[in-house]
Amino acid sequence: MKGLELVNAATTGLTVDPSVVEPEPAPEPKQDTGCEEWDEIHKSIFQAMKEDGHAPILERVKGKLCGQLHTCWLRGDHKRNQRAGRYSTRSEGKDLNKPNARFYPLPNGGLAIYRFGDAQETADWHRTAKGHVCIHYNVAVPEVAKPRILTCEQLNNQCFKLRFLIDGVWVAEHPGFLAGGMKDLKTTMAVNAGISLATATPFLERFPVPQPCRVLMASAESGLATLQETARRICEAKELCLADIDNLFWTDWLPMLTSARHLERLEQTIQDTGCEVLFLDPVYLMMPGADASNLMIQGERLRPLSEICQRHRVSPILLHHTRKRGKGDRSFEPPELSDLSWSGFGEYARQWVLLSRREAYQPGTGLHRLWMSAGGSSGHGGLWALDVDEGPSGEPRHWKVSLSTPSEAREEKRGGTIRERILNAAKEFALGETKSELLRVAKVKSDAAVRAIFDALVLEGLLVRCSVKKGAAGYEGFRLATPGDDTCTT
Repeated sequence: MKGLELVNAATTGLTVDPSVVEPEPAPEPKQDTGCEEWDEIHKSIFQAMKEDGHAPILERVKGKLCGQLHTCWLRGDHKRNQRAGRYSTRSEGKDLNKPNARFYPLPNGGLAIYRFGDAQETADWHRTAKGHVCIHYNVAVPEVAKPRILTCEQLNNQCFKLRFLIDGVWVAEHPGFLAGGMKDLKTTMAVNAGISLATATPFLERFPVPQPCRVLMASAESGLATLQETARRICEAKELCLADIDNLFWTDWLPMLTSARHLERLEQTIQDTGCEVLFLDPVYLMMPGADASNLMIQGERLRPLSEICQRHRVSPILLHHTRKRGKGDRSFEPPELSDLSWSGFGEYARQWVLLSRREAYQPGTGLHRLWMSAGGSSGHGGLWALDVDEGPSGEPRHWKVSLSTPSEAREEKRGGTIRERILNAAKEFALGETKSELLRVAKVKSDAAVRAIFDALVLEGLLVRCSVKKGAAGYEGFRLATPGDDTCTT
């Protein structure tokens, strides 16, 4: 796949580890006489501490040389030596020789500072997934852009236009979700959308893509082998060659949204690929599980992703799970935005494509009958019945899709159910029975649609006409067809 080497190079060396090893309960400090393994910036900070008479206690935690110090000394050092970034502390600093924090050297010349205990700190600090209060010291932070202010006249007169990536489905530069239940073809649909966006071919053979764009597909759940097989099938159905698509990139790496290093690498990857649409699959591998029900914390975790994408005018599409449905009335009902798992995602989403099953999947058939709901804060939206045929088990897999309206799908299902009921009723009358009696036994009310279904069963040869006697009178009847018999009399 073209672009894979480019993405691999951009993400080399990253793991899911955070920027630093978060501290365990403080061990007994062990004096360490030297700091030769630190870089020159770290050594200069250490030297400044010594010269100020507050040399930190050095120790090793998980093999890393770190130390204990007082946050108020850092406040003075930050001002005297014009360190990078912002720094503040609520500590009163009554005894600078009594450490109240531990520091860990960062690879960019800064320090990660962790307060002891459950300390309360300023807004410059943040709480990690493990509950530690932390700040990065001597680390440059991006400048906050000056907000754009418009008068009412400017808002009224300027031209602001929405640009659709996929007509009626996704708008450019708005964060979106592609969500569904377990094994509801979320990744497969993302691959289909990615190929459609990169090649300006209709999404699901229905929704136009106005112009091609550069796409990065970051999927860490299915594996590259599955992505390759799926992409090849979809391209074959679209009469495309996967190897010829030069503006679609693939990676099995995902960033941790709570890691500054991972966010920096994500931004660099966006710049390297020049992507305009970014698929991130799945969300649960990018965020810690702690406080997932806290709307405010979830928003804090998602905000850096939005800021990166806004800076580069990228449209992020996050793949996420919906809540499990029970066996009640809503088991096979269309999905809703409120079905998204965890807090904050429904509020964050500006647009969405939601998937759920219309019917239970029959293993081995490769046939998926789904609901697809799309919408967004821009006012677009719709609900469709989506059928995906990937081929039965044991045969070469393919990709066939069809869309219909909800009323068409419900009518099709109703028709299938009525057919089954009528045929099952006919099984009870081997010698035949009148239409009215068959419908009564089938518990189907006679109307124009039912009569049309009944007539279709006759035309298809599944039911044959016969004569039925009731007392002295004879009536037109119907029975299940048997080879060689067209009519009968009972």
